Amino acid sequence: MLDTSKYGIEQNDSIKYPLTFSTIQQWIEDKYHFKVSKSSISMVKAKCNVSTIDFKAGKEPDTDIIKSESEKLVLEAFRVFGVV
Repeated sequence: MLDTSKYGIEQNDSIKYPLTFSTIQQWIEDKYHFKVSKSSISMVKAKCNVSTIDFKAGKEPDTDIIKSESEKLVLEAFRVFGVV
């Protein structure tokens, strides 16, 4: 289970929380020591048909359209934070 307490987020499927590009970037950097750009997050948002980064806002993309390492990490963050 991911400790999301330092991000100000409770891990609870029934609670909607504000998720920002910065939160996603920080989570990826903390976990993988890898920086992703906002454009990478935007590209994955589009591929998941997400209009806003919100709880269960999108759907899982086809596996073959997520290709770069940055996109894979963003998709993992989306899964952890419940966006997809």
